[in-house]
Amino acid sequence: MKRARRTLPLAALLAILFLISADARSTAAQTPDPATPDAAAAPNEGGAGGAAVDPVVAALEVDTRVEPASAPLGVEVVWTTRIGHPDGAVGFAGPATGGAMHVKSREITAAPDGKASTARVVLTGLTLGSFTLPPLELRFTDDAGVDHPFQVLGGKVEIVATTEENAQPADLAPPVEITAWNPWFFAGIAVGLLVLGGFFYWVRHRGRRRALLPPAPTDLRTPGQIALDAIFELQTQGLLERREIKLFTYQLDDIVRAFLVATTGVGSLTETSEEFLRSLTPAMGRDRLAEVRAFFDQSDRVRFAGEEHEAAEASALVERAIHLVHFLSGTRAATGDTAA
Repeated sequence: MKRARRTLPLAALLAILFLISADARSTAAQTPDPATPDAAAAPNEGGAGGAAVDPVVAALEVDTRVEPASAPLGVEVVWTTRIGHPDGAVGFAGPATGGAMHVKSREITAAPDGKASTARVVLTGLTLGSFTLPPLELRFTDDAGVDHPFQVLGGKVEIVATTEENAQPADLAPPVEITAWNPWFFAGIAVGLLVLGGFFYWVRHRGRRRALLPPAPTDLRTPGQIALDAIFELQTQGLLERREIKLFTYQLDDIVRAFLVATTGVGSLTETSEEFLRSLTPAMGRDRLAEVRAFFDQSDRVRFAGEEHEAAEASALVERAIHLVHFLSGTRAATGDTAA
């Protein structure tokens, strides 16, 4: 009885040690061997346990890697997966998902011989921490057009804080050295001061030169005096003596029109007689307008009448023009105004 009591604690201790050893062996069997790089690269058909394995997917050669495994915040992480396959094409089978990371871009390029394809996914970390990338959903389409979906398991990526050691180099311009006594700086200032001083000197002396110049002559004659002088000058040209009646009449008509435009501010030398009279109607009274109409009627008769009436009508037209200028100016005709 005493011997049984002594052996009981020893048996209990052995039983506890056996249970601990059995649990350790079970945990080791369930943990994958990290030294096997092809464990994450092997295609996963995504089926439940015991489901039939797609022989086409099982024959694919998959090699995947994530670089870098540890990246600063905001730095790109590239997940590259190369799939060796028979004739066919590889494509994405699901949306672009990066889990806790942002997917910037993804693409699949085929090798020239058509025997391999490379899937490239670019990601960036948004928060700090260690993240496991979600499986990459792919599909292989054979020559018969049959799709064979499969997954590529992603690895872990650690996003760390940005420091001076791991920050990406910025594309900055080199610093510019500026000396305290740069000769080109002072030369530029000197040239600028010279140009500015020359400008002010030119403006100042230009104003003095203008002040020394005599004022432009001003014609102090009234519009009536200008018209009478022009008629006298026209008479001295000898157009009537050379029987250039129409030319004389046109020039006399222009002198009277210019006088009317200067005194009323309306009308134009290019208007016809009727247009000119309509322009003058609001600017003068009935009596004055009647005198102007009489002159234009007589002028039109001289310009368009036969030769037997031209010489006499032209002389009478000169007298009417001088009378019209005096009448509209409020002056009295002086002796010798109508002298030819």
